[in-house]
Amino acid sequence: MPTRESTSAAPTAPAPGSWEERIGDGVRQGGMKRVLSLLALSALFSCSSGVVHGGGGSALSSISDHSPSPVSPAPQTVIPPGMGMCGEVMVAEIQGRTINLGDCAALVGLRPVPRIGMSPGQTLTLLAPIGNLRPPLPTSTDPAVLKLLTAGSGEQLGVFVAEGPGAAELIIDHPPTAICVQQPTNRCIVADVVVTSP
Repeated sequence: MPTRESTSAAPTAPAPGSWEERIGDGVRQGGMKRVLSLLALSALFSCSSGVVHGGGGSALSSISDHSPSPVSPAPQTVIPPGMGMCGEVMVAEIQGRTINLGDCAALVGLRPVPRIGMSPGQTLTLLAPIGNLRPPLPTSTDPAVLKLLTAGSGEQLGVFVAEGPGAAELIIDHPPTAICVQQPTNRCIVADVVVTSP
């Protein structure tokens, strides 16, 4: 009976420098730990170069040639000029300074009462920045110290001038509801004004 020869090819030796040869050397010299390290590195390089360059190029060039895309900044709230985070129901402007005379509930008559220092001849302008919420124009308790020059319209409530040294209050007598912090009240003190000679 004729013997049947095997049709399978004889195993071939791995090519010099190939992964197969390196794995074989790794098993012989350092065991499985080294083999797993080589496989992990091989997978890392082939994945990064395949994703960035579609299978070609080196992993190092793919990392250096492609920087991460910039992150878009979060949208910011734009606050119109003259408006803070709280709606300012009344402000005083004097010599380039702005003093808020109301709270976040759009009420005046704060505690402690805002104090404003002036010199004789300086002017103080009262404004109502919230267009649809215009409080009444306060009056001065001592016109010899702080006198009303002109009553305004629109955003401007009025302009006062410091006449002479002393103290005066800006008040709203018998304020309507939803104007003063202290409700009910017969007199809402908006600000204390102290005029001193330079």
